Amino acid sequence: MECLYELKTLCLMYQRRLLKMIFFGIVLMYVGWHFVLKRPVYQRLYGTPNPTRLEIADADLFQDLPEQSIIPININGYDIEIQAIKKFSTTTSIVYVDRYSSLGTWYRSSEGAALYDKIVPQDISTATGVSGRHPECFKYSHEYRGLETEYSGYYSDRCPQTIFKNSEGEISNNHSIAASTNVQRGLDILKAGDIASIEGYAVYWNGTGNLRYQRFESAVTAGQVSTQLAGGRKTGLCRQLLITKITFDGYTFE
Repeated sequence: MECLYELKTLCLMYQRRLLKMIFFGIVLMYVGWHFVLKRPVYQRLYGTPNPTRLEIADADLFQDLPEQSIIPININGYDIEIQAIKKFSTTTSIVYVDRYSSLGTWYRSSEGAALYDKIVPQDISTATGVSGRHPECFKYSHEYRGLETEYSGYYSDRCPQTIFKNSEGEISNNHSIAASTNVQRGLDILKAGDIASIEGYAVYWNGTGNLRYQRFESAVTAGQVSTQLAGGRKTGLCRQLLITKITFDGYTFE
């Protein structure tokens, strides 16, 4: 009986050790994929090498278009209607990337949340001009679909007050829709600190069927102010961008 007890004890010890090894193995695989391997793998599978040196633009560029038709498309299993309003391009500093998963959609559980999170699975926050060239002057945080910007350069000679005054038209939050799988894979590995060249369209879009009244309109000028208040104060109106091409870290996705 004593031998049998010792054998059971040894089996339990080995089982616990094996479970720990499996757990830490899964954690290492997750960390290794997302923080080491995913970027170079996606670059080679979905991107095209582009050695062009990118310089932050003085301002984002919106270009007028002839009136465009409303086009029905399907993105991630959802039918929507989308209309291009202005052509958009910029070379900018990425200051924050906020991503949305099925878990977050379930947690919010508001009408249209699943639609929105599938069509726009990430917000890309950017800074051009002087604000983009002086990242040390700002701190950024993000809540659901909203960028919070704090000027942190009050005591730095490198951050004159003019940077703060001009930042309203240079810093923006972009609800980003990928025009292709390759573009989405590029967005999947985009991160804060990247300098990116972005091309696409500012769009209006809405759901269909019982989600038809879920409608979203884009800012179409730099520094455009929203009609809605946040915390009792006016905020910048976010852009709804259909991204057709993005270049960063030596690769183009389109």
